[in-house]
Order: sequence, then C-alpha cells, then structure tokens
Amino acid sequence: EVTVTLTFSEPVKIIGENANEFTAVDAKDGYATTYTTTVKENNTTVSFEFEDKAGLTGTGSYTVTNIDRVGPTITLNSDSEGKTIDGITFYNKPVTVTASDDRSETSALVPTLNDNAYVLGTEIAENGKHTVTVTDEAGNESTITFVIDTEVPTINGLTDGEEINGKTYYKKALNITFTDNSSAFLDRDANLKATYSYNGGEAVEFNNGGELKNDGTYTVTVTDEAGNTTTVTFVLDATVPTITNLETDPEELTKENVKLTVTFSEEVTIKTATITINGETTEVEMTPVNGDKTVYEVIASENGTIEFTFEDEAGHEGDNGSYEINNIDRTAPEVTVTSDSKGKEVEGIKFYNKPVTVTATDNKSDAENLTATLNGNAYVLGTEITENG
Repeated sequence: EVTVTLTFSEPVKIIGENANEFTAVDAKDGYATTYTTTVKENNTTVSFEFEDKAGLTGTGSYTVTNIDRVGPTITLNSDSEGKTIDGITFYNKPVTVTASDDRSETSALVPTLNDNAYVLGTEIAENGKHTVTVTDEAGNESTITFVIDTEVPTINGLTDGEEINGKTYYKKALNITFTDNSSAFLDRDANLKATYSYNGGEAVEFNNGGELKNDGTYTVTVTDEAGNTTTVTFVLDATVPTITNLETDPEELTKENVKLTVTFSEEVTIKTATITINGETTEVEMTPVNGDKTVYEVIASENGTIEFTFEDEAGHEGDNGSYEINNIDRTAPEVTVTSDSKGKEVEGIKFYNKPVTVTATDNKSDAENLTATLNGNAYVLGTEITENG
C-alpha cells in the first residue's frame, strides 16, 4: 500500500464526500497543515477538497503510479518445442530463460535457478527438474518449473539376440520393459509411451512389461515426456522349421532319374545333403525351386537313401530329413523259354522242334505288371507257341 502525504501552506480542513479518508497529522482546532491518506489496492488518482479558516476553498489531486502487484513474465526458450504435462514443460534440448516486467527494468529483476543466483539468458543444459524464480522491484515473484531431458528411454529385455544377415533374431517370446532417466528427478515414474508394429503393420500401443510371442518382425518405439525416442527392430522366431511334404517325380517305376521335392514350413537353408547307394555315401545338391527357399529339389540317378539337415534363418535346426528312392529300374526282365525239346543254338538263335512257352520275371515289377509281345503282337506269358517260324 502507498501513503500519500498532503502539505498545505496554511492550516486547512479536508471537506467533501471523501473527507473521512484523510488523517490530520498536526490538527489544531479542526485544522491542519499536513494530512495523509492510504491507497491500498491499485494505482489511482486521489482527489480532495479543502477549506481554510477564512472559508476559502480549493481542490487538488495526486495520481499514485508506483503500486505493482503483478509478477514478472517469464519466458522459456529452446530449440525443442517443449511438451507440457501436468503443468510442467519438458524439453529435450537446452533452455534459456528470459523475463520482463511492466514496472521494473530487466536489469532490476532478480532471478534464481533452483534457489541459486542465475543470469537471465544463460543457457541451462543440465538434465533435471529446474525451478526459476524472478522477483521485481516491488517484491512480486513469478516462478516456473520445467524439465530438461536429453536422454532417450531404455528398452529392456532384448539382451540375447543374434545378429544374422543384418537382422537381430530372438528365439523365444519376449517380455519388453522400458525405463527413462527422468524418473530420477521427477516425483513419480516417467510417463512413457510405447508402440509396436508387427510385420510392417500399423503401430499399436504397448504396455510396459508386455509380451511379444508371435513369430514375425517387430518395430518397438518408446517416447518419453520430453519427446526423446528409442526405436528397435528385430525378428522373433521361436518356431523350429519342419518338413511339410515330400514327393517324387515320377512316383511310379521308371528308368529315368527321379526328382525329390521337399517342402518346409518356412524358409530354410540346407546344411548338408547326401545320398547313400549300396552303402556308399556321396554329397548331393539340393536347390531352391525358383528361388523359393521353402521348397527344395534334388535329383537321384540311382536308388538310394537321401538324407539332409536344415535350419531356418534364426538358426533353429529342424529334425533330419530322410527319403528312400526305390523306383528307379534300369534292369530288363529275365525271359525264360521252356519246351519238351532241349533246343539247339545256332549263331545265337535257339531252334526247337516242339512247342515253346515263354515266362518272365523282374526284380522290381510283379509278373502281372509285365507287358509281353510276340512278333510285335500282344502275348500272354506262359501261353504255348506252336506255330513254326
């Protein structure tokens, strides 16, 4: 509040409607040369009317302009936009503080930073919770609290991955947690936002401590209150590859080579492939069909057992594969001619003087599956041949 003192050239008394707002300092017989009045609220003009002992009157006024109850205006400046949460603004870059006041010169303002002297405009770079107070000449204080946090959040639970072909693989379900250094200087846990995308899909919110268990590619992003972001991308592969189909072409008996086609549950790499023929094992090549690493083929030129091992990109080894090729037949049937005559061979041809029957056997085909011709015409094995010729 401000006290206004009025001094007159001779004793007077204050008259008018507001006379009771004035106090005589040296009153005598109802007159005084000095009066005071108090202005308690805002700046205003004090008006008054007075009268001397002779009855002469006069008026006067005085404008009070030095009442200041408004604190300075504090401004935070940073290259980061700042994000306000629960009344506190978070920055992920250094901050400078400036202040202005309607009544006081900037040079007259008294600033403090965390209760220590501070020079306005000086860069504040230290991570933490900061409080700046600025006091003007009238004693009015303004205070602002903000947080500087330049450190990115930490994503936990990703410690046993394996780098393969530029990707990080994990072979079991993951429990992901995340922390932030700001918890150390806030009076609460850090308010972190986490999302994950699955196989390139839309990002969805993710709770701290959540489990990721489906095979696929994940991108996890965690953002703290200051806008610092940590992003990790990895592949979760907890499934062992399996053989889903084996088939040969052709499937029936053939005198040609046989192609074995193997289909897997996912993309794999063939580690070893061999074929064992009559106890002798040699390496063979299994190749992806049209570049598709879920389907491989191998060519067998002889009957034998093809064995192979395989693994997926994460390093899971599947159960060893094995398939027996047994439909290659390059041995002709054995033909037997019987007759009541012994027959006589002349220049590689046998001559008989009695009827003949022909039978045949094969090491791979049943007798009923053998096809016979006689002089280019169908013939039933075991049928007697009597015609000369």
